[in-house]
Amino acid sequence: MVTVTKNKKTRRSRQRDTILQIVRDSPRHLSADQIYRIARSEIPNLSLGTVYRNLHLLTETGRISAIRLDDNTTHYDQNCRAHYHFICTRCHRVEDIGPKDDLLARLQIESENQITDIRLELYGVCQACKETEES
Repeated sequence: MVTVTKNKKTRRSRQRDTILQIVRDSPRHLSADQIYRIARSEIPNLSLGTVYRNLHLLTETGRISAIRLDDNTTHYDQNCRAHYHFICTRCHRVEDIGPKDDLLARLQIESENQITDIRLELYGVCQACKETEES
């Protein structure tokens, strides 16, 4: 099967299918290194470069989304619709939070510009880090 992208054709590959499935199956937003470690259990000769190239292609084609953190790591999300993220400043865990529709609708009404997407990142300390701190 050939997947057609904007300006190029890409063939399906076992590596890409595995990487996509890992992102889709994860309840968390994984980094490339985390995805690489999981994928290596299925494809032992997989290289980190192959993981990065396929994550880039999957992001470019809109099959997954990327969240770049302040520590220069990127985490990958199966949810490509506009939504909010909470990012823990201690453990760098990324999680989806809340619906985005109300804010986008209000901003669209208040702005003369056509808003097509919204990205909101909230930073703080996650519950797990707070509990570790308190014990």
